[in-house]
Amino acid sequence: MEENKNGTIRISDEVIADIAIKAAQDVDGVAGVQQRLLENAKNIMSSRVTFVKGVLLAPSESGLELTVQISVLFGTKVQEVCAVVQREVKEAVSDMTGITVNAVNVSVVSVALPKAPAKKSTK
Repeated sequence: MEENKNGTIRISDEVIADIAIKAAQDVDGVAGVQQRLLENAKNIMSSRVTFVKGVLLAPSESGLELTVQISVLFGTKVQEVCAVVQREVKEAVSDMTGITVNAVNVSVVSVALPKAPAKKSTK
């Protein structure tokens, strides 16, 4: 929440999650963002952490930490894809909201096969 002379600005968790999801999905090699919370992630959640649309948001005094759960395309270099997702999500959320992003954690939850081209009819 940011206060200025004209009032208060509050950006909802849903908006931050939407920005993070869009930034992650635009990275080559990302098949999608996992929309449900995985069991192992439930165990590490504290009362301050919220889960919105596949993104864990953990606010702190100094900024925000995000965790994005993604699926990657088979054949991509996972480490490189994750590094780009981290950079793009951090830049997008920081630029669009003005919130300091301390860290972006990327959790790869699955590998997806590329979609095969549609078969043409022989009729």
